[in-house]
Amino acid sequence: MTGTFVRYHARLAIRDVGRALALPQEDIDRLARSLPSVAADKVELAAENMPDVRHSPWAESRYRLLRSLVPRFAGLPRYLGTHLGGLVVAPVPLTELVGVQHAAKSLESGPLRVVQGDKEDVEARLCKLDLLSLPMLGVLHDASGFVQDHRPGFEINDVPTTDPATFARLRRSETIGAFEVGSPAQRALHAQLDCRDMEPLVAALALIRPGPIKGDMARRYLARRLGKEPVTYWLPELEPVLARTYGVLVYQEQVIDVARLAAGLTPAEGDLVRRSISHYRSEEQMAAIGQRLQDKMVARGVPAETAVAIATAIIGFAGYGFCESHAAAFADVAYRSVYLLEHYPAEYTAALLRHQPMGFYPVHTLLAQARRRGIAVQAPCINHGPAQTAAHEGAIQVGLAQVGRLSVAVAERIVAGRPYGTLGELHRRLHLRRDQLLALIKAGACDSLHPHRRALLYQAHELAAAAESPGGRLVEEPEPVLDLRLPALTAMEQMLDEWAVLGFAFSGHPLTFCRPELERVGVTPIATIAQAPPDTRCRVAGLVLRPHRPPTKNGRNVLFFDLEDETGLISVTCFKDVYQADGHIPLNTPAVMVSGRIDRRTGHSLIADRLRPLPTTPEVASPHARSLY
Repeated sequence: MTGTFVRYHARLAIRDVGRALALPQEDIDRLARSLPSVAADKVELAAENMPDVRHSPWAESRYRLLRSLVPRFAGLPRYLGTHLGGLVVAPVPLTELVGVQHAAKSLESGPLRVVQGDKEDVEARLCKLDLLSLPMLGVLHDASGFVQDHRPGFEINDVPTTDPATFARLRRSETIGAFEVGSPAQRALHAQLDCRDMEPLVAALALIRPGPIKGDMARRYLARRLGKEPVTYWLPELEPVLARTYGVLVYQEQVIDVARLAAGLTPAEGDLVRRSISHYRSEEQMAAIGQRLQDKMVARGVPAETAVAIATAIIGFAGYGFCESHAAAFADVAYRSVYLLEHYPAEYTAALLRHQPMGFYPVHTLLAQARRRGIAVQAPCINHGPAQTAAHEGAIQVGLAQVGRLSVAVAERIVAGRPYGTLGELHRRLHLRRDQLLALIKAGACDSLHPHRRALLYQAHELAAAAESPGGRLVEEPEPVLDLRLPALTAMEQMLDEWAVLGFAFSGHPLTFCRPELERVGVTPIATIAQAPPDTRCRVAGLVLRPHRPPTKNGRNVLFFDLEDETGLISVTCFKDVYQADGHIPLNTPAVMVSGRIDRRTGHSLIADRLRPLPTTPEVASPHARSLY
């Protein structure tokens, strides 16, 4: 595999410098978690612009020395890692051509070997192929297998790519859980895109990337496709290159062709420009690249104003952009995931659960979406349920392997040893650890033994204590009595237990338990505002999902996140003033209350004008509550 030099960013520098300064590990962890993913020398700038950094422990006076040292590590290499998919091919053993070492990770066949150099070094001297491994391919395979149980011969790769119902689901933006197109940004784009075939789907996959977004390509592509702006070209000779994308730069290949035709570059020189703007460069370096392009265009007779516009567009593409073949491959996978979501939602969702963690949304959101479509979700069970989550007769059967602390191998051992009459029998035959027994009980997987979970939990502690005592159980002893005099778990306790070990709860959503108090302060369930007209003012509350601050055209910080209650999901946008005043709240609080107005331009969303923390327990924080960037 190709190597990649992992360089210091803020969080990594804080961890290493903090250890060198002998800071307590819990302080180091708290500091690192409190900061966004920024360069080590950009933390102070982030503190000026990001309220969550200003409200973080980073600003405390006792960390003054740490703050002075961290920026010095910016860009320095920390260690040699493994490239995500860069496979090096050579006619002779690589050790005869280049240095090779064992990577930190290994395969079942043995240690993984990595070239001692990054991809730029490798591409300059060797043959490198990028083979991207997508977990979604495993989801499609498993979902296809579930469908074959009742539709023999079904194959997801054979479904037509012209299915009207699939494209209708895309246009409705009902794609939570689908590959790539399920994110809030993609759903907002598809709410306006009027996608009826694969061409705009391919473009959409390339547009929602940092480079095209910062270059304002997504907005211009959409406006021109919908006829709100005229389709124009900088130069007549660029029309063949840009016609399919309405005169907008969308793909990396177009950058090469525009540079070739407008500036007279060779294809190889055009590719060098593409490479130059595809990696991090300083503003001065990017300006120099743009100036060289302008000079070459003007020298060829291109009007200065046009040359500036072309160079600005190309530099605006800087960052991570897709080549068309990559976007087309992703679009094909995305389409097939939406096809399954439309026609076989139980099978697709069951397959998604098998491959967690992956995707934009957590398990509790995926299952909530399935339940709203009328799909039954069955709890795990040591005596009746499957080892791994499966779909059967239109229902989702949650597998034992979905329970925290249990591997697939342990789940399969439990299934193979059935039936079990008592908890003691389960423990005696399988020698499960204390935490595994407790997790099974909390998940409800032992309810077939007895529904009194508190009594089972006490019995599990007694069984584990006896097994963990010196010498363990040397002789067969009577099983501890199940004490049914203990009070039953409250509904809240049962929900918190299930949430802790499953990532969701059969006993209800956390917001269910505070709904009466929320109604008293005017909080509306999210489902009731689904059809509210634009600009309707409302107040909602829920769990925070995926707060993120993507790049914007004007460089301003805008915070986006999803809010989930027991009735539905809504996207929330916090523009600059609200973000600066209250942005630290959703970035540091599991649940929030949002006041704002309905926005229908990009689907079902809310423009926030005030955020407030919602008193709750940290146990209900979504595993996807952490900021993306």
